[in-house]
Amino acid sequence: MSEPAAGHPTRTLCLGEALVDMVSERPGRELTEVDCFSPHLGGVAANVTVVAARAGAPVALAGGAGDDVWGEWLLGRLRKAGVDVSLFALIPELETQLAFVTVDAEGEPAYHVRGRATGTIVPVLGERLERSVSESAALFISTNTLVGGEERALTMRARELAIGLDRR
Repeated sequence: MSEPAAGHPTRTLCLGEALVDMVSERPGRELTEVDCFSPHLGGVAANVTVVAARAGAPVALAGGAGDDVWGEWLLGRLRKAGVDVSLFALIPELETQLAFVTVDAEGEPAYHVRGRATGTIVPVLGERLERSVSESAALFISTNTLVGGEERALTMRARELAIGLDRR
């Protein structure tokens, strides 16, 4: 792969969710059957950005979490992994999403979700959308940004801008 030309953006902009996966340490299908959980970074977009950053790619996550202990935890994990968090915000009126993951004896997971991870890209990107897309070489969209009307409109606008700029 050739090096990008000077002055051309190299960052991939990822739109989507970051949440905390609380994974059971012992088998049990129901939450009440499990007595110990370990926190892990979760959410498709967050996981994509972490893998890309650890591989050395410049990548930014646009989204957010609650302005609470778990939001701070997520922000710290993203930073530690090398993800550009300049477009990631801790939102005071939002509770960070927790997904309690139980796994039965056969290895089948069940998810018990509290809080929400959607609705974060509009307040974060809103007026910065055009600039953020133009400063990126590629755009990654996760499906959760298509759930709500405002986020879907912003996501589709980001897609239009990326196509118009001949971005991947």
